[in-house]
Amino acid sequence: MLKELRDLAKSKSKLLKDELLHEALLAADDYTDPVFKEIIEKVPFRIFWKDVHSRYLGCNTQFAWDAGLKHPHQIVGKTDHELAWSNEAEQYIGDDLAVMQSATPKLNYEETQTTPDGRRLWLRTSKMPFRDANDVVVGILGIYEDITEQRGMQLQLEAERRRYTTVIQASAEGFWLTDSRGVIQEVNPAYEHLSGYTREELIGLHVTDLEAKESTEEVLSHISRIIENGGDCFETLHRRKDGSLWDAEVSVSFIENGGYFIAFFRDITQRKLLEKAHREQEARLGALLNTTAIGIVVISDRGEIEEFNSVCADMFGYTREELLGKNVNVLMPEPDSRNHDRYIREYMGGGPGRIIGKGREVVARKKNGAAFPMELLVGDVDLAGRRAFIGFVKDVSERKKTEQELLIAATAFETLEGTMITDVDSCIVRVNQAFTKITGYSAEEVIGKRPNILKSGRHDNAFYQQMYLDLKARGQWQGEIYDRHKDGHIYPKWLTITSVKDIDGRVTHYVANFFDISERKAAEERIRNLAFYDTLTALPNRRLFLEKLEHATATTRRNALHGALLYLDLDNFKIVNDSQGHQAGDELLREVAHRLKGCVRQIDTVARLGGDEFVVLLEELDTFEDQAAKQAMRIAEKIADELSAPYTLNNVLFQSSSSIGIVLFSEGAVNIDTLLIQADTAMYEAKKSGKNTYRFFNPEMQRTLEKRIEIERELRLAIAHGQLRLIYQPQVDNEGRLIGAEALVRWQHPRLGTVLPGHFIPLAEETGLILDIGKWVLEEACRQLDTWKDDPRFSKLTLAVNVSAKQFYQPSFVDEVVAVLEKYRLPPAMLKLEFTESMVLEDTYEAIGKMLALKEVGVGLSMDDFGTGYSSLSYLTRLPFDQLKIDRSFIQDMRESSDSALIVHTVIALGSRLGMNVIAEGVERDDQYALLKSFGCHNYQGYLFSAPIDIRQFETLLT
Repeated sequence: MLKELRDLAKSKSKLLKDELLHEALLAADDYTDPVFKEIIEKVPFRIFWKDVHSRYLGCNTQFAWDAGLKHPHQIVGKTDHELAWSNEAEQYIGDDLAVMQSATPKLNYEETQTTPDGRRLWLRTSKMPFRDANDVVVGILGIYEDITEQRGMQLQLEAERRRYTTVIQASAEGFWLTDSRGVIQEVNPAYEHLSGYTREELIGLHVTDLEAKESTEEVLSHISRIIENGGDCFETLHRRKDGSLWDAEVSVSFIENGGYFIAFFRDITQRKLLEKAHREQEARLGALLNTTAIGIVVISDRGEIEEFNSVCADMFGYTREELLGKNVNVLMPEPDSRNHDRYIREYMGGGPGRIIGKGREVVARKKNGAAFPMELLVGDVDLAGRRAFIGFVKDVSERKKTEQELLIAATAFETLEGTMITDVDSCIVRVNQAFTKITGYSAEEVIGKRPNILKSGRHDNAFYQQMYLDLKARGQWQGEIYDRHKDGHIYPKWLTITSVKDIDGRVTHYVANFFDISERKAAEERIRNLAFYDTLTALPNRRLFLEKLEHATATTRRNALHGALLYLDLDNFKIVNDSQGHQAGDELLREVAHRLKGCVRQIDTVARLGGDEFVVLLEELDTFEDQAAKQAMRIAEKIADELSAPYTLNNVLFQSSSSIGIVLFSEGAVNIDTLLIQADTAMYEAKKSGKNTYRFFNPEMQRTLEKRIEIERELRLAIAHGQLRLIYQPQVDNEGRLIGAEALVRWQHPRLGTVLPGHFIPLAEETGLILDIGKWVLEEACRQLDTWKDDPRFSKLTLAVNVSAKQFYQPSFVDEVVAVLEKYRLPPAMLKLEFTESMVLEDTYEAIGKMLALKEVGVGLSMDDFGTGYSSLSYLTRLPFDQLKIDRSFIQDMRESSDSALIVHTVIALGSRLGMNVIAEGVERDDQYALLKSFGCHNYQGYLFSAPIDIRQFETLLT
């Protein structure tokens, strides 16, 4: 992993801005080194690593917090599907697979991540293959940083850019963008119109190709001054495509960071003519002002109104006497009116000849105070040597209103909903694009025709008559309807029809809005299937089955017929999963479901409760119990025969069978929960009878069941009433010195006395009580260690605690162990946890992850009953155990069986080779002890040294 981190550090040098961190990552010798661990914890990025199955093997604290975890070890063994970002899991795992398959890093790409509180983050991620010592890819190493804020800024900047681009494209002013040499890179439509050239013709031309006033040398000199000063405003002449000239007012800026110019152009030919006319015929100004349909106002350099035409007077509602000599700010709303004099002063500080308004839209104020939209162009002019302003104004209220109404109407019509408008005779007059998309018909194909072109044939005349009556009575109809697409398929849609009436209340048109609800109805069906059907076999699930069973029991009470419940469990199903894989197991379950449905009648129900458990509900059996039992028995025999027939799984012939429990019910039957328990009890009796058979529930089973229920109830009270206790069986070394003990739980029953684990632990496993018992044992063992930790006589001892499979595979198991160690402030090495081989092989990847997390804490790990499994040696090198416990069955048989002796000798040698401590349990005789010592065994447990004893007796061994 170190190499991969180094490579990431090199490839992300821009990302890792902290140079000290960069150097530290490159210099680290071992990822287990504390300094290196501190580095990855302090790096401002998230780091993680996974195995070839995309299961997390580790991460830094920053990553764990992103995942909503308190500590990095909690990530071990998890996949992205189990974390807050499960929606992105498939994308993440796909990236992992691509990196591992190609053995090539994927660097600096962007992706999203969902946080535990539902927020969506943007990440910049890099992943690279993680190799073992043989250069084989065994996983991936990843690092990412949160770029959500940067992404937001980028999106904001992009939105601003698009907004400015839109403004420029819509502007009435011409626009250029050129490079630093003056070559045109972009223009807007306004400049195309001004110049007579197309955009394609303009791009690539040099400024000098269009400039008609300055020479080439003057243009190049002017460009240099603009670069130096950052911008300029000036007037010049440009040449159109047809050779004619036009006066241009230019405002140009040099963008130093980008190395380009942006320039805005306004055709001031008309203004120049007006200025010339004013200079030549100032006396004719009044007549000229009143001959145009545009309002014109002349303003002095002090902001006072000197002249205006009648259009302007009518527009603002003032008489000539009321406006002449007044400050122009009386025509402006706040805050422009207050700031206008300052604007004038600032503008007067610049040179003459600039256009202020540039034909923009502004808000103006009438005499009565009403505000209205106005199009404004203000020019800076010379009136007989005196500087002044002339404003051209136009009231655009009606135009704006019309534009807004048209925009609203167009937007409302072109929605995602299909829209069809018909006249009063139901002839189609208009449809929108969504109509075409939903129905498949174009506007040309339906205009002039009637809506019945869409009829599916699923609704009768009564349906349409009621629709017409509702429409006539209320002016609207709304509901679900099926129509036929142009290609012939029928689809559901939600339709709303509304009458359109004129001012006299007469219907003139009908407007129909609709949308396709096929996906919604399909989703509803999928949700129903997920809620009521098993996804693997498509059989009813437990929820739907219980509803059917409840209905069946109610029916038997009404019709006096019997019913029967058959509870099935496949025999040896685990062997299929273990030997052929889960895919073969799933294939077997699907085939069993298929065969079961072929064994029953149409009125009966077959359901899957989970795993390899199925139930069959038989209804409407005979009124007489013995005849109903015979009917149920025949069906059970048929099922047993069908399910015992050979299966072909992965092209391998496989034999299976089933155990079936049967319970009859009638009008006096018990409730459904009791029926299920009775059927389950009968099924277990069938299993105990040799499997591949069936058993009816009977009174003796009921008594056994009641006894079991009583024991379960009492066991639930055992912890609360302090009836559980620990006893301790010593563990010794070769010299007989005490090295620790195994803590064993006993139930001190007030009536039955001491109950051994074999009589209550299986029941606890089955009912889930083992979780509470396991927590109690762990807590009690650590409480005892707390009394030993500061006593030199006991501080070197270890205490072994057995862990159940259900307890181990709880998501919080590692956290619970850490919490109880911290509670008593124990040295973790004093605690040793014992796991059976079959338990850790249930889910090897999750088991390894949790065991590595426990080893990191410092807890000892021991494999109990080693050698009784079927794949011990193949997994032993992968499981991070500290100790192997040889099962007592091998110890007992060593003298009588050479095979057992060879196995024990091999295990001891193998443990020594792998650096594991080996302990033999069940040592009861001196000859066993001597033989084990000759094999090289160093640690022992058994009755030869001591039986399990209470804590007082145990502590006297060291006093």
